[in-house]
Amino acid sequence: MRADGILQQWLPAGDLEVRSAVARALKESFPYVRVMQYGPNWGFHFLASSQPIPNRTSAELVQRMPAAAIQDMMEWKYEPTPELEFAWLLKRETSVDRLIAGDPVAPAMQDDRPVNEYFILRELRTPTPATTSVASR
Repeated sequence: MRADGILQQWLPAGDLEVRSAVARALKESFPYVRVMQYGPNWGFHFLASSQPIPNRTSAELVQRMPAAAIQDMMEWKYEPTPELEFAWLLKRETSVDRLIAGDPVAPAMQDDRPVNEYFILRELRTPTPATTSVASR
């Protein structure tokens, strides 16, 4: 990744331990992390970088996108226009620390500790809803 690059990672809703482990791994690896929750249970979009991530308006984001990317984005839309879709998403930004707080003892996700592989076992053991909205807390 270039020095000024931004990593984008999508995480399906998952349980609190997976959310916390992924968020902690990104926070430990990058000084700048932004998180948006997409829909009530479609997961989270992480942006991570070694440089500050600009805060852009929804109109600025649309202006910077290729037409094909806008078309792809609007295939699963919540709002009728690309600008309103981005505005909706930007309002759902949460902090990486809020995701980590969901399970503060969960270790950072690592190749040799793949917490996400045991999601169903935790769900069977502990009947907590995996789709709890973080942005609404």
